[in-house]
Amino acid sequence: MTRTRAYRHDAARLLLLIGSVLVSCLAWGYARDKTDVVTLRNGDHIRGDIVSLEFGILTLNTDNMSTLSIEWPAVRSLTSKFAFAIERRDGSKYYGAIATSPDGKDLTVESENGPARFPMDEVERISRFSPSFWDRITGALSVGFSYTKSSAIEVGSVNFNASYRSQGVDGTLAFSSNTTKDSSGSTTNRELLTSGVQFLRQSRNFWGLLGSLERDQSLGIDARLVGGAAVGRRFVQAAYTELTGIAGIVATEEWIVDDPTPKTSLEAVLGGSWNVFKFIEPKTRLDLGLYVFPSLTESGRIRSTGNLSLTHKFPHDWTLGLTSYLSYDNRPPEPTAEKSDYGVTFNLGWSFGS
Repeated sequence: MTRTRAYRHDAARLLLLIGSVLVSCLAWGYARDKTDVVTLRNGDHIRGDIVSLEFGILTLNTDNMSTLSIEWPAVRSLTSKFAFAIERRDGSKYYGAIATSPDGKDLTVESENGPARFPMDEVERISRFSPSFWDRITGALSVGFSYTKSSAIEVGSVNFNASYRSQGVDGTLAFSSNTTKDSSGSTTNRELLTSGVQFLRQSRNFWGLLGSLERDQSLGIDARLVGGAAVGRRFVQAAYTELTGIAGIVATEEWIVDDPTPKTSLEAVLGGSWNVFKFIEPKTRLDLGLYVFPSLTESGRIRSTGNLSLTHKFPHDWTLGLTSYLSYDNRPPEPTAEKSDYGVTFNLGWSFGS
């Protein structure tokens, strides 16, 4: 049975890797013609392909100057024949071709319900909007490895994330794997696959569905399946930072190592994420998430998960970063298991779709 379980886990990891590569290749092949025009306040006109506006930085692909990152206050006007998703600081959303008023103060969106016009300094995000499913995907893939000779400990990691945006839905998919091998040849695995779907509203509020599949042998968990719903709000949505909180209820099913009998429980979920972007070459981004799961069916049990990612992005979409994770359970289902597990890895990666 142990060997069969091992084969099953190896097959699952292989399928995920193949899927990640497929998504990456499909997203990589996406490109628009470079007919968008951005005019700066110093009078320069730049023709290219508008990729996005996020954290106060407008990203523009060009033929002669590669990819440019332009601070939003330096932009006087922009025009494009393509459709974009536009989000204002108050959370309201628009979809359509964009242009700027003659005086450079307002952005105009030609949506299906007619033109909408609002001040340029109220624009929070601009992202590509395409009828094609694959054209709406962005993400990153990274790998890391470390070895300590004195202790003969090897640690390998794989991290993958992808996001999807349409008119009313934001979707995310993330996978992380950490494998540790000690001097005795013993191997400990931790894998976490998470997904979420946010149903957007014309405000900073949203509701959504969330799910995860986890394996952490250090905590005595051979598999943990989580699924549920939550409501949330973006409390802070500024040029260089974003703070989001959620609250909800999830159902959890756990399989203990060497025990085929699942254990079902109901949990609340409270937590959020903090994202910070700094425009310094190389571009630097900090992502922090923390979630607490108080059990509703097991009195006194509380578990939590946390993650931190610090990423530097270089030209040609290469990335160098640091990722860390933390898992805690004050009452693990296996009494002899550890109550906490954490790790830090350095990695090299590549981003796609942006």
